[in-house]
Amino acid sequence: MAKFCAQTQLVLPALLSAATLVLSSACAIGQDVHKTHAASTKGAGQRAWSADSTVRKGLKPIQYYYLAEISVKNNDLRTALACCENLEQYTPKSEAQNYLKAVQETLVPRHPIDRACLDLYERAVAAEGNKSEFEALTELLIKKYPKFEYGYLLKIDSNPFTQHTETDNLVYKKVQELNPNNAIMLSALCIEAYENYDEEDCKSLYLRLRKLNPYFKPFELRRIDLCLRTIATTARSKETKRKNIKSLLLQNQNRRHAPLLVVLTNQ
Repeated sequence: MAKFCAQTQLVLPALLSAATLVLSSACAIGQDVHKTHAASTKGAGQRAWSADSTVRKGLKPIQYYYLAEISVKNNDLRTALACCENLEQYTPKSEAQNYLKAVQETLVPRHPIDRACLDLYERAVAAEGNKSEFEALTELLIKKYPKFEYGYLLKIDSNPFTQHTETDNLVYKKVQELNPNNAIMLSALCIEAYENYDEEDCKSLYLRLRKLNPYFKPFELRRIDLCLRTIATTARSKETKRKNIKSLLLQNQNRRHAPLLVVLTNQ
């Protein structure tokens, strides 16, 4: 299907809008995203993670959401989890519930984690420049916390220009077993299907992610979104054309033109 729509479209307005949200959210942290110290998890029954967080109160729900998304992409789960907690405490709840649901279902770890797990995760992230130490800490993290999906995701090369490998696919499949709603995993598999011309899988993964989290739109998914919209519009146009021709066929009283209309209808 020629990657649905082979050419990348310009999305400058969307990127500018996203950049505005990023900047406004980042300013709210009070320091660099990678230096924040907060953690949260659903149902963990622990002391409030936001108690030692630099994510301030008073942000809008959409700002908490995008700050959580950016933090997850940058391996900063403390900030993401603190944002989740702030959304849980936000009032009125009706304004935050959709953003909270998106964060809880697709961004934060599915299984409860404690501070020891998060500390080990951050040690592994900090050791990325030292391959042997990084690999050792990542393996230790996976061994001690086998249900923690973000431990496995550390094995994925974060370089966006690096092609996916078979190992990457195995990692994503493992994450899919642990948390089938993880946005990072769904996005990666969707893009992989797109690049492999697998229209059905791409569309299925895309629609699933959109249903779970309509706010998660990295640049690659914006291209897929545009392609799928174009395909849907073309399909509707063809269907409308068929219906119009069939209508003409029924109204036509001149039998000499009927064969031609039948041919047009089947195009």
